[in-house]
Amino acid sequence: MIATRWLTRPGPESEAAEPPTEADKPASAADDSPSWLRPSLVFWASTLAIAAAAMIRSGYLFTRPIHEQGDDALNSLLAGRAEHFDLLIGNYSRVGFHHPGPAFLYVLGFGQGLYHDVLHIAPGPYNGEVLGAITFAAVLIGLSILTIYRCTRSVTASLVALTICFAFAAQHAMFADVWFPFLYMAPFLLFVVAGSALAAGYTVELPSFLFAALMLAHGHVSFLMFVGVTGIAVIGSWLLRYRRGWRAELAAHRRAAYGSLGLIAIFLLPVVLQLALHYPRPWNQYWQYVHTKQLPRTSSQVWHFFGWYWSSATLPVALTIVAAVVAVLLMIVDGRRIFGFLYAMLGLQTILFLVYVVRGVDTLNTGNRYVGFFYLTVPLLLVVGASVHLTLWLGPRLDGFARRRSGAAGAARLRTAVVIVAAATAVGVLSAEAVATQHARDRYHGLTRYDRLVTALGKDPDRHGRTAAFDFAHDRWIQAAGIGVAAQRQHVPWCITNPRWDNLFTSHYLCGAASQRQWPLALVLPDEIPAGAHVVWQDAKLVVIERDPNAPLLPAVAQPPTHA
Repeated sequence: MIATRWLTRPGPESEAAEPPTEADKPASAADDSPSWLRPSLVFWASTLAIAAAAMIRSGYLFTRPIHEQGDDALNSLLAGRAEHFDLLIGNYSRVGFHHPGPAFLYVLGFGQGLYHDVLHIAPGPYNGEVLGAITFAAVLIGLSILTIYRCTRSVTASLVALTICFAFAAQHAMFADVWFPFLYMAPFLLFVVAGSALAAGYTVELPSFLFAALMLAHGHVSFLMFVGVTGIAVIGSWLLRYRRGWRAELAAHRRAAYGSLGLIAIFLLPVVLQLALHYPRPWNQYWQYVHTKQLPRTSSQVWHFFGWYWSSATLPVALTIVAAVVAVLLMIVDGRRIFGFLYAMLGLQTILFLVYVVRGVDTLNTGNRYVGFFYLTVPLLLVVGASVHLTLWLGPRLDGFARRRSGAAGAARLRTAVVIVAAATAVGVLSAEAVATQHARDRYHGLTRYDRLVTALGKDPDRHGRTAAFDFAHDRWIQAAGIGVAAQRQHVPWCITNPRWDNLFTSHYLCGAASQRQWPLALVLPDEIPAGAHVVWQDAKLVVIERDPNAPLLPAVAQPPTHA
């Protein structure tokens, strides 16, 4: 058996394709997957186990309200609009535009609405957003495990994959963090897993692949390259597989096909509306971004930047090397089609990531590594793939050994014992990560000043029902965002005077033409209060003063240098 055999083997059994060969069938399919176990149960069990462990791990979300500022507050402003279906744009980029779509912000808005507004188990709106991010990651990892199960029909292999994925996610902030570089990781994981299965002929994975691809395309303009190239490769491979019966194959998976069309329509709607209302923005800005020349970089700089993602910062290097060796050896002696496509997909994403590093990343330094956090799932999937493949390869050999020693009854007992051990290991890892690493990761605990400040402004007799119009210098944008989201939640009208903050705060929050209905205010530090200024509110770190409407605006920049 040679390593390239997976290229020509048939895929999963369907009405439109020839039956799979014996070597194509998962060796343990009839061994450890009971007849009563439905794929939907695998998904729900995986998702609920991950979500429960992650929420226990971040138990502070249920007890202490978080008061956000900075980037998190800016995203909360948009998530609040998404909760009311009033958002068409994505999160901001430091290069001067917003990313293609609002899907991730709707996830945060959903979390806020469900956990804070409806269930009332989150003590603050931002807590609800984080719980929504946990749910989102758990669902996408659960879909990835479901894909693995449908391709292998092995409970043991699925439990192995679940254990490794959760342990990795717990250590790499895929849970309990709404920073977008972390939010991209779970969709990219599903994108690769479902894309590999679809390319191998598993048409049932089409909705999962499209959902992950469309989420990524909404989240960051650079993912358009990954989604476009990978989509062409995956669909091309699928068409090659079913070139004589693709219509019959789609008919056999009618629900998957119609569901995929629905997903495309839903994800395209806000993008099309935004383009129609603000043509040609933002796509002309994306075009300029693509054609912007990056700073000169050497091959040494590229490889040093790229190599970090394959270092011990991701997984132990020894483990990654062993996984690579095992993958190669197993493809030689047991070249199952699905694993060949998985490893090929990992190779394709590596090539695309290198192109992104060379052409899309502006500065190849340590502080910019976050732009590729999503790629950390590629080394993870190499380890997962090798582990699952090894599990499937060992299954029939252990079964044969047990049959020779103890007969069919002994083999059945061995299979049951293996599943129980795998399940106990998975539960143990989830429990250990949930309890042993439980921590209060509240970055903004204690910043209740924003709530107090907005309450004071709302009750100030000098306001006279006017809109609080804030001006601030470039290094006060972090506090201004915290005030803005607190004002939005307390329904105190506010706006920002300087139009140069359009990228961060969007035009939705910029003041209109000057009028008597605006209350001009400025944010300053305690040591920056001008002589004779009327102080509206003050604490040890921040002061709000009345501003002369005729005074020049404070110096501002279009975006801070800390976010992309």
